[in-house]
Amino acid sequence: MSYTQLLIHYVFRTKRSARYLQKPHFERMQKIISGICMNLGVRLHAYGGIQDHIHLLLEQPAHLAVSEVAAKLKANSSRAMNKNQLPGRRFSWSRRYGAFSVSPGNVKQVRMYIQNQEEHHRKLTSAEEFQLFLQKCGLKSIREMRHGEDD
Repeated sequence: MSYTQLLIHYVFRTKRSARYLQKPHFERMQKIISGICMNLGVRLHAYGGIQDHIHLLLEQPAHLAVSEVAAKLKANSSRAMNKNQLPGRRFSWSRRYGAFSVSPGNVKQVRMYIQNQEEHHRKLTSAEEFQLFLQKCGLKSIREMRHGEDD
C-alpha cells in the first residue's frame, strides 16, 4: 500500500481580474468549489479570497494531477456560475493559475493566510501578492510569464 499526503495551495484569478466575486457570489462559489472537491475525492482545508481571485488549500489523492484538479475546478465552477447566471454576466477564470506545495507542518499557517485575504489585500494588490508567491518559490515574474500570452 502507498501512503501520500499531497497538500496544494491553489490560486485562481478571474479573467482579466474582473471583480466578479462580490460577497453573495463569493459565498456561492465556495459552495460550488466544495461540491466539486467532494466529487473529486479532494479535501478542502481552506477557501478564501477577494472579488478577483480565490485561494484554496486542498489535499488531493495521488492519482489526480495538479493540472487535472485545477482544470476540473475551474471548468465546473465557471459552468455552475454561468448556469445560475451568477454574477449577472459571463463568469470565467484566467487560463493561468498558481499551485504551490505545502508541508503538513505549515497547514495551519496557510489556512490562516487564506482565511485572512481581506486583511492582506488592504496592503497588497492581487498582482503584488501573486508576485511574492512566485518570488518565494523562485519562479518567473508575472511580467515574464505574460510575454506572448493573452488571458
